[in-house]
Amino acid sequence: MFTTDNKMMRLKFILPVLFFNLSLLAVDNQCLDGSPKNQKFKRILESSNYYLVKEFRAKGLFKLQEGGIGCKDCSTTAQSLGLPEKLAEIPKECIQASLKRKVAQTSIECTRTPEGNWTYKSHSARSTSTPCIDDSSVDYIHFVTNKVISCFQGLPMQNGAKEAIDPKVLFSKLNNESGFNFTYSYGGGVGAGQLTGWAVQEMNVLDPKRTKGKVVKGNGRFILDEILNSSNPECAGLKPVIENDLKFKYHSPRKTNCEWVSMENGLARNLIYSIGYFSFLKHQVIGKELKRRAPSAYNDPELLNLLTLVGYGPKGANRALTLIRTLRIGAPPNSNEHFKKQIRNEVYLKNTSAKMAEVKKIARGSCRLL
Repeated sequence: MFTTDNKMMRLKFILPVLFFNLSLLAVDNQCLDGSPKNQKFKRILESSNYYLVKEFRAKGLFKLQEGGIGCKDCSTTAQSLGLPEKLAEIPKECIQASLKRKVAQTSIECTRTPEGNWTYKSHSARSTSTPCIDDSSVDYIHFVTNKVISCFQGLPMQNGAKEAIDPKVLFSKLNNESGFNFTYSYGGGVGAGQLTGWAVQEMNVLDPKRTKGKVVKGNGRFILDEILNSSNPECAGLKPVIENDLKFKYHSPRKTNCEWVSMENGLARNLIYSIGYFSFLKHQVIGKELKRRAPSAYNDPELLNLLTLVGYGPKGANRALTLIRTLRIGAPPNSNEHFKKQIRNEVYLKNTSAKMAEVKKIARGSCRLL
């Protein structure tokens, strides 16, 4: 009897501890990344008056209840965002798998002061206190990403073409750059698209230090103007993001970090500029040269996208232009498939491919783009 009582007493103390530990485990599982003790993103999605967040809530996409990460019944086939059927969108399953990739970068946690200014603190790659990215955060990233894609579909380019975003190409780019973690920032780039100062200048205005104080528009600035003038309803929620940007001010992604990495407007701004810069390179720089030298190669979307991915990489557009010339792309007797194989040997594309293989393993067949 005494022994039994001791066992009961031990169980009485052990079981609460066990259940407490299990509850901690359940809370931890709610975060795809970050700490369950830092619920900043959930608070933003629940109460922010920022227009895209309000639209996100109005569409019933915000989950008020606590819930673990898991992509149950989240196929975008059942809940289309209205994109053309042939081009579709980046499914939530794919974004979620990409977010599970661990990218060793510093992340930025932004906070608005009562006066409306940004303050932020940096988290190292080893930090255990970054904001929790839960299922609602994934839903919001999915929502904003596909809204930007939808806005760009059919957007007029200066060469007479209309933009057609291939979601698989864009997914490979963003998976490679940041794994869709919009808070990442380091010397080589900022945010979801790992934007650089040069890309931002091309998309808006040049740094006044380079122009002796004169206002000089970047060559890709017309894309922001096209978004503002677009009648596409998917562009409506993006217009406020860039309206202030068009007051001829240079926004350095390094000096105004939160404008490019915050959940409220940084994610959308970063994607607009990143996808815009990709479109600018594809049509106005790389595509222009390819069309001049090899019209048949220019009409091969896969070949053009591969060269544009190279141009978005660390060696820039000059590397893509060099490949067009040195490989003599389009010249007989070689086929476009031959040139694609050679382009894929570029280090940046090999890295992109390796990270796609990594996310494919994580997704376990759930991402239809892989």
